[in-house]
Amino acid sequence: MALGISVVNIDKLSQIIQSAIGLGKTGEVVLAFRNEAGEVKYPVARRFDDQSLDAVSVPMLQALAGVETVFFNIFDYRQQKAVAVSSYVDDFELGLVAKIDNREIMAAPIALLVFLIFIFLTSVVFYFFITQWITQGVTESLSKLSLGAKEIGRGNWDYRVGLKDRDEIGELFRAFNQMSKEVRKSRAEVDRQVAEQTKEIQQKIKR
Repeated sequence: MALGISVVNIDKLSQIIQSAIGLGKTGEVVLAFRNEAGEVKYPVARRFDDQSLDAVSVPMLQALAGVETVFFNIFDYRQQKAVAVSSYVDDFELGLVAKIDNREIMAAPIALLVFLIFIFLTSVVFYFFITQWITQGVTESLSKLSLGAKEIGRGNWDYRVGLKDRDEIGELFRAFNQMSKEVRKSRAEVDRQVAEQTKEIQQKIKR
């Protein structure tokens, strides 16, 4: 019965509806009832100025008919696509419709998607630079090792490969330097023995 509205504090109800808590910039809650003549009336001022209050929306007609459902891609009075929810307050015979523009509903998921894409691309770029840095370091280290092998191959036994790193490549370079040192000692020992034997042979020939 429409007279049931009289027991409601209209000013308080108006403040609650127009506050539109949680409905963002485009959302609103609309209340309506049918008078004794069957006309749809709005007891509370709407959040947005509606120049076509006589054109009752489909969600509101469904709400006044007691249908509680969700409407997707429904056009509001501004001809903007919106999502609307209809409900019926049986105690006061009120139809209630809450709606919000599609664009505003999708704003949060889109923002989240953009953020995730940004994180993904940042990770890819970071991975690329880290890979390049590691590859460059390994390539430079192997080049030094190759150069050291060539120098020793030319007989430069004093050549040392300089590397301060403590990783596996650093250990390899230190092992290479140690090997070069040991080879140099062995070569020196061989040269000494050859020199001694040569000296002994020369002395025997002089006798």
